[in-house]
Amino acid sequence: MAFNSIIVLIFVAFVILVGGVLPCMIGFYVHKDAKARDMDATLWTIISVVLGFLGLVIYIVSRSSHEPSECPVCRKPVKSDFVVCPHCGTRLAASCPSCGMSVDPQWNLCPKCGVDLKQIGAQQIVAPRRKAKGADERLIVLLVASIATAFLLFLGIAVMLIV
Repeated sequence: MAFNSIIVLIFVAFVILVGGVLPCMIGFYVHKDAKARDMDATLWTIISVVLGFLGLVIYIVSRSSHEPSECPVCRKPVKSDFVVCPHCGTRLAASCPSCGMSVDPQWNLCPKCGVDLKQIGAQQIVAPRRKAKGADERLIVLLVASIATAFLLFLGIAVMLIV
């Protein structure tokens, strides 16, 4: 009888780990990542928690690209489409001198107003620095640690049952 109760206890621990802890950890990661990418964090968190690993895979495949940048002068975060740093005023992208649209310094003409950029000369770019990536690596470490913990839990319980 004691053997059956231990198996039930192992099963309950597994269900709690897989059914409760891992989805919460996945939801926490997805919420934080979706918020940083200006996506609907609440919706993606609900999807990832309800669907678990499948929701995480769907989120990773469909999420928007996000390359965090920082101002090269003040080191505060800036978005990739910013022309000027809102914190210190450093110019982050070249702009058309006629209409102010953000332009690539390699372009010959402004796509908005048609001004010849090579003749007038677009303003110089100060490229924003990209922050080091690391969120995906942290997610992988988190998932591997969770799986390893579950494996060690079952290994320990199996050893206790054998001894």
